[in-house]
Amino acid sequence: MILDQNDFRYFEGKFYPQVPTGLVINRIGHKRAHFSGSDQSVNGAFVFMNTERRAFLHAQQYPETFDLTTWITTHPKVKLLITEEPVPELKDKLPQFIVPNTWDFYKSVAAYIRQRYFGEIITVTGSVGKSTTRLMTVKILTMLHQKVLTNIGNENVRQVAVPLLTTTLQNPDALVAELSINALNNRDRKGGPVSRLYRATAAVITQIGGAHLAELDQVEDPLMFLAERKTRIFEGLPKDSRAIINYDMTPRVYKYVVQKAAEHTTNIYNYSLHDQHADAYVLEQKNFRDYTELTIQVLDETKQVQLSMPGSGVISDLLAACVTVKSLGYKLPDLTKLFMGFEALNSELRFQKVNTAHGQVTVVDDTHGSTLHSVNNVLSVFKERGKFYQGKKVLIMETGEDLGNKAAKYNLAFEERILSSQIDKLIGYRDADIKVLVDALSAKIQTDFYTDLTAVNQVIQDLPNDSLVIIKSSDGRKYGSDLWQLPEKVSQQIGE
Repeated sequence: MILDQNDFRYFEGKFYPQVPTGLVINRIGHKRAHFSGSDQSVNGAFVFMNTERRAFLHAQQYPETFDLTTWITTHPKVKLLITEEPVPELKDKLPQFIVPNTWDFYKSVAAYIRQRYFGEIITVTGSVGKSTTRLMTVKILTMLHQKVLTNIGNENVRQVAVPLLTTTLQNPDALVAELSINALNNRDRKGGPVSRLYRATAAVITQIGGAHLAELDQVEDPLMFLAERKTRIFEGLPKDSRAIINYDMTPRVYKYVVQKAAEHTTNIYNYSLHDQHADAYVLEQKNFRDYTELTIQVLDETKQVQLSMPGSGVISDLLAACVTVKSLGYKLPDLTKLFMGFEALNSELRFQKVNTAHGQVTVVDDTHGSTLHSVNNVLSVFKERGKFYQGKKVLIMETGEDLGNKAAKYNLAFEERILSSQIDKLIGYRDADIKVLVDALSAKIQTDFYTDLTAVNQVIQDLPNDSLVIIKSSDGRKYGSDLWQLPEKVSQQIGE
């Protein structure tokens, strides 16, 4: 698919200095990285966001050293400049399309391209699991020899989601797009959530609740508040589209989500870890030290899967990906070994072996976030795989700021789950809200509380051979904690 000078007649704006002839555009981007790489077939339109537009989008500003004219003239892949003010210095070098508002143009061109794209568009949102579900869906479709485009990393906010839709100019078989709550808000009041632009063929909600809690302290019913926001992913769905919903949500939330989906489509599918009334569910689960063996039922197919990544969360995400692909009419490929070695993004349940004075310890980095669901997922890892380790089972945990003013209350709710998870020791770190949980458990299991990373590191070094340690916290790069640095410190000590 391409855009030529005739297509630009449908957008508000005018060419400067004159209408070009023979214009061919097959890529649109607003980041310099969009025009890097070795692909010489790129004919790009660079959308220059001025300071006002970037501030509106909470986008990073260009560095002071950035010179638009110099950059454009040294990047031959750029064939057109989209800008709000003409750049006279470039008048004789390449055509410019002058628009009143570059963000409005972006939305218009994304909608225009979407109307001409006939592949699959899958959108995924949720309080947890959306990145893993997206990546698993991409992996399955790729195994089916489909050309698939998706988000870069876990970029999923509004300012990313609209440009991502324009990548369908490349004519993939499918676009799998992760949409955050930011992408689904109504800040663009005239256009609404970006889901209206996407008009997805399948929309997935993985889970609602347990996240964004710091932002919801003053909300009377946080679950339903989030449900209303997340179900905006269904806005814009064509009638023949599919909605895929996690059946294991809180029942009242699940009922609401289904009702909202039914306003747009009758093709509603669900999945569950345990309930065999769902469209996808687990028939059998066997746990081993290094992987989990599953038998799953997905509509009319029974599949065997071996998962190296542990925890109930990744199993739920696998079911979501499978039923999404099946709902679109595909037959699932052989999944037996497909997810051995699969890893999610960021620091999510990443295993490493550490040599200590007493032998070897397995340290698991799970410092990407500390939502309620992700903590429960960590506890499920101890329960499913901890029995295969002969040493101590240790959870190092910090609340982080993303649970808000009720963090101590939320932490105390983990008490029974921790006791049933068969861990031997809980180490609390840094914040007073986790110390409340440490104190509550101190008479029932071994506990400690530290405010110094070196002291926690020493605890790991002193553990007996074949111990299992999981480090659980929020993303310190966002919230200011340093616990995310502990896995690296542990590794560095090996070489000392």
